[in-house]
Amino acid sequence: MTYTPDITRYQQLVYGGKTGSVDCTAWGGALCVDAHTRGATKLTGRAIRLASDEPIPDPGSPGLNVGQVDTAIYRLTDGRVNLDTPNAATLTRTMVQDRIKDGRWANVAVNRATLINRGYGGRASIAGKHDITLHARAIDNVPVIGDPLVPRYYPATWDAVLDAMEAVTAGNYLFASFTRDLTPDYRAEVKPKAGTSKKRFARYRLNSTGVIVDYEYAYTGGFSAVCTPPKYHSSAIGITGRRLVQLTTGSRKGWWINGAYAEEV
Repeated sequence: MTYTPDITRYQQLVYGGKTGSVDCTAWGGALCVDAHTRGATKLTGRAIRLASDEPIPDPGSPGLNVGQVDTAIYRLTDGRVNLDTPNAATLTRTMVQDRIKDGRWANVAVNRATLINRGYGGRASIAGKHDITLHARAIDNVPVIGDPLVPRYYPATWDAVLDAMEAVTAGNYLFASFTRDLTPDYRAEVKPKAGTSKKRFARYRLNSTGVIVDYEYAYTGGFSAVCTPPKYHSSAIGITGRRLVQLTTGSRKGWWINGAYAEEV
């Protein structure tokens, strides 16, 4: 089962102490540590602030940036958690989206006004530069926001969150730290039984919400391909739901097949 931290533990105005109002990036980093370690390590934004190279906020720029938070987390965990913080000038929208869809959590800088104008974020009185976390909803890869000002997760759209990230600076730079790959690697293998030359297997078709809407049989002399982890998908036709994987390499890339063919590698 996918682990999701309790976001109510990471509310900067509740638990942040005297610097809580400017520690959104630190609290976002703490939430990512919890997700990355699946609950084994729990930090606070206050501890990250004190472990940073700016324990007393700079009056002219009181918030920490994602690089400062990454370094503080590495120090606090004795190197056990080492976030991936790319150069903001080289990070693209596609790179952000692909990494999060692959299973990573991200600690990202946003202009909160952009989210509020799109109908996300609440607390309209707080609408400037801010920090949130992002992870992908398992069933459909929709981005889910974790906001240290909001005690619940809520889904958004990729355009909204990426536009909000670009709106932080005039140069459209994207500031983000990612957890390392949290997705187990799987490979699917479909091959004929001994003494036969072909194997029949089902290819499933899903709608935009991940529900099975059709299937057909295909035949193979045998193949092996990298795939996504098995996930349960409900059915809108006359079959029960199935645990499926999607092939991500090979000539059948994009196909959904039975998760029974997949093993973690």
